[in-house]
Amino acid sequence: MKKAILEDWIPALITALIGGLMVAIITPSIQSNFASKTALADRKVKLFESFNLNMTCFISSYYQLVGIAQEEKKNRLSPQEILRKESYRQKRDDCGYQLKSDLILSGFYFGDDVGNVVAEYNKWMGKIENATIYTMPPRSDFESWHKKISNEILKKLVVK
Repeated sequence: MKKAILEDWIPALITALIGGLMVAIITPSIQSNFASKTALADRKVKLFESFNLNMTCFISSYYQLVGIAQEEKKNRLSPQEILRKESYRQKRDDCGYQLKSDLILSGFYFGDDVGNVVAEYNKWMGKIENATIYTMPPRSDFESWHKKISNEILKKLVVK
């Protein structure tokens, strides 16, 4: 009787023990890989959102500053307008710094295709960084770059 019980249950117990060990080893590895991929995907989405927010802020602030500078050429600015001009300049600079960081990280997270478009944009910005309100490219040029970089990032975000 004892022999029959051992013969019936020992193979099942060994199988359960081996199966349990395999699950204990494999499952954490699968969960860890999933968590890493999910964290990376979340970081990419947050970076994409940050890029869009900072690029929009940079463009808006830049052209608000251009607008008030054009007004200043026509008329003397009131103390309120001078404060507003300074706030536009500060906001443009703050958004510009954040945008530069986003662009550097975008090349890292999204690869060479995005990095190449970012390099083209930086080259273009280098050419216009000393532009005056009279030689400044139209807002549509900035928005075109925004769209171009955004679309390139989106290609990398879209699940295939």
